[in-house]
Amino acid sequence: MKELAARYLDGTATDAEVMELSARLRTDPLARDEYLRLAAIHARLATDPALWVEHQPAARPLRWLGWRPLTAAAAIVVLMAVMFWRRETAPAVPVATLLRTEDAVWAGQAPLEGGRLVTGPLRLLNGRAMLRLDGGAALLLRGEVELRLDDGGSVTLLAGEVRAEVPEAAVGFTIHTPGGKVVDLGTEFIASVNREGQTEVSVVQGEVEVPDGDGVVHRLTTGKALALDRRGTTHPITARLVDNSWQPWAKDEKDALRAGRLLLHETFDYPAGDHDPADLQGGSGWAGPWTIFQGKHADQPWSAKMHQMEMGTFEGRKAWVSPVGKTRCQRMLAQPLSMKEDAVRYVSLMWFEEALPPEQRAFDFWPMANLMIDLRGASDSGPGQRVGLRTNYLMHPIIESGAGQGFESRVRVAEGRRLMMVGKILSRREGEDEVFLRVFEAGEPPGPVEPDSWDVVTRGLRLDAVLDRVVLESIGPKPRRIEEIRIGTTWRDVVAGWDAGMKLHP
Repeated sequence: MKELAARYLDGTATDAEVMELSARLRTDPLARDEYLRLAAIHARLATDPALWVEHQPAARPLRWLGWRPLTAAAAIVVLMAVMFWRRETAPAVPVATLLRTEDAVWAGQAPLEGGRLVTGPLRLLNGRAMLRLDGGAALLLRGEVELRLDDGGSVTLLAGEVRAEVPEAAVGFTIHTPGGKVVDLGTEFIASVNREGQTEVSVVQGEVEVPDGDGVVHRLTTGKALALDRRGTTHPITARLVDNSWQPWAKDEKDALRAGRLLLHETFDYPAGDHDPADLQGGSGWAGPWTIFQGKHADQPWSAKMHQMEMGTFEGRKAWVSPVGKTRCQRMLAQPLSMKEDAVRYVSLMWFEEALPPEQRAFDFWPMANLMIDLRGASDSGPGQRVGLRTNYLMHPIIESGAGQGFESRVRVAEGRRLMMVGKILSRREGEDEVFLRVFEAGEPPGPVEPDSWDVVTRGLRLDAVLDRVVLESIGPKPRRIEEIRIGTTWRDVVAGWDAGMKLHP
């Protein structure tokens, strides 16, 4: 504490040290008393001529003011408070993603599952939550936890317990606490802070570094534990038994679709054969049946079955068979999706992509071939009223918007197999909207939480749209079997049950 305060008063403290000092002064009365004492000494050294050296430089900006030591100390404290206040009220920056919650109760406005978390305080009152910092470290929170998100590679834990899982790419991740800090060396560990401000660190697997108040760095390996008091003094403790009760919740890849959780669902569970789209009214979350939507591109060859929708069953899966040529169908949503509010929605489309030899792609219009799920607003509701998720004829994932912006991935998805396209639409009342897209191939598990990397992500997207319909478009020299559509508010609901060898829908 003495060294940290001295560096700040001398003006040599780094941003991280200033943040650490700020955290200590907010939570530790003893630290505040110590700081005031050091600030008074610092002020006296700067203002009392009797303490100056014989050849003090002529320019003494503080001397002519005639400050008294305590006045100077008070001024420094006020300056420090102003500095910290300015830091804490600086524009918040997104540094993490809230991946998953269960029965979570938050202090203040509850963050959205799947939403971005900004720098600043975060307090969980009850329940469980999992978040991933942009640097790669994942944190599991349970019960009452109070922390501050500092940046993409560090947090300050003020109270409660967190479990950190840190991949190799995120080595150096740091948890600051009232008694010091824990620096990860590629590991999984648990850190907790009790009501007295004592920190406990237990290493589940790997290794961490824990500097104490005297500057000695303690290295803890698997099964080791350490405690630090508010002054940074270490105390040996017995490594506690690791509670794995929350591990399945965080890592279960066989999560089932929960009844009633989807905003929209279509499994194409209709009798085999050709149907008038008006007869297809199954699923949930819809305001009416399917209809044929032609649009303005009459120059592209339409399917001979453009006025019908053919249903079939393949390997036990119901599907809409989109024929060769161009087919575009639409269906209205029971509840429109507004891009004018803070919200997170996930979209998934599951289908089988036939493989064709290169010579069958030679027609002039086939470069326009694609499969697209398009969320649209009314045609008269202004520009920017759509979010399109698609793959093109080269099987590159692409995000499109009605504002004329397109974002294409360099990733190429394989053909001749079952695929799942998953999009995340993050809308904001103010500021930039974001859309993310990832295509999973058969046998590739999507995982229990959204990935840390996507095939393609938008930039600078601002949509003021109300999306009230889904348009499915298939163009190309081959049929496609479209098996399922989901729209939900959580990642696990739109990907639950995905397995190339299993039935997709419950």
